[in-house]
Amino acid sequence: MKKILDKITLSRLVLAGLIIFIVVRRGPEVLKNFRHEQQIFPPQSLYSASNTPFTFPPSDGRRSAALFWTTWCGPCKLEMELIKRSIVRNNIPAERIFAIHIEGSAEEVTAHMQKYGFNFPALIDVRGSLARTLEVSSTPTLFLINEQGRIEWASSGIGPTDIFRIERFFTAPD
Repeated sequence: MKKILDKITLSRLVLAGLIIFIVVRRGPEVLKNFRHEQQIFPPQSLYSASNTPFTFPPSDGRRSAALFWTTWCGPCKLEMELIKRSIVRNNIPAERIFAIHIEGSAEEVTAHMQKYGFNFPALIDVRGSLARTLEVSSTPTLFLINEQGRIEWASSGIGPTDIFRIERFFTAPD
């Protein structure tokens, strides 16, 4: 009986340690993202992957998502794969997801998007100014922007429920 209690105590200590690690490691990022919610997404002049100037977010009064990423980011590729699959299933409108590459070249971004078959618009934050304004310190970082241009939700890293939140955001009634 004592062995069972020792195992239970050890597993509780491990769980408590894991929770503390997560809170300490991810807490500041979560709080920063939470502070952005309901703020106006700052309009910024970016470039499309074809080097055409593009003001983001679009001012057409429709919902959109900004996914900050880099070509070398493994979790970014995974997040973008999930988004691509959801687009194929018609759960997300491809033209409303904007993959914003931080400080990359048009050639690099275009090659990456084509290599993996990502079928949503890619923009380039050439000097990283929008990423700095929004305090993006890790990739992927996702912002869901409502019809009024306000950030409804922000998340950094990859989460198991992110894709469901994105789908719900785009299928919710206006």
